Amino acid sequence: MNNLFNGCQTLTEINTAHFDTSAVITMDGMFADCKGMESFDLTNFDTSKVWNFKNLFNGCSGLLHADLSSFVTTGATHMNNMFANVTALTRLDLSSFNTKGATYLTGMFNDMVALRWLKLSRDFSFKGTTGTAGNWALLPTPSTDNTYLGMWAQEDDQAQAFTPAQMQERTDSAIAHTWIWARKQMANGNVGGQAYAIYDAGRLIFFG
Repeated sequence: MNNLFNGCQTLTEINTAHFDTSAVITMDGMFADCKGMESFDLTNFDTSKVWNFKNLFNGCSGLLHADLSSFVTTGATHMNNMFANVTALTRLDLSSFNTKGATYLTGMFNDMVALRWLKLSRDFSFKGTTGTAGNWALLPTPSTDNTYLGMWAQEDDQAQAFTPAQMQERTDSAIAHTWIWARKQMANGNVGGQAYAIYDAGRLIFFG
């Protein structure tokens, strides 16, 4: 299914309900440069045999929602540039993704400038099987304006915040969280011997 809809820039809707992908092994560039697509519901896709997801959504600059909850990626080796240049998407749930066996993850999140909510499982690895840094995935750097730190934080514990490079080192239970842009601390103090921090979203977080 390589490049099946590649370059269909004015396409706004694709009915994939009757696609049988159970025997498909490569989806390289399948939806690349479908700039007019705002949503993909691929819950019916069987990707259990797919090893190549390279460039799957590369250039889908209008994409606002993608349901990939049915994706099985345990056999995937190529995931480079999978979401590259998906510049409008703000939320991405990859909790079904297993990338520990992947060899090529380069550019997986390149230029995802709007991405600010990301859900990962313990089976997600930015490095995959390779020791070559040039093949690793790297998250985009969040904003560094008056509100944000330019780091990624656990949604349920913003004291746990990391740069994109530091995120590459996190694995297993350390990566299995929902990640958001880290907000700057507005105030801090101590209650009953326990430190706390207040962030500008109004959340009171205890730590230490």
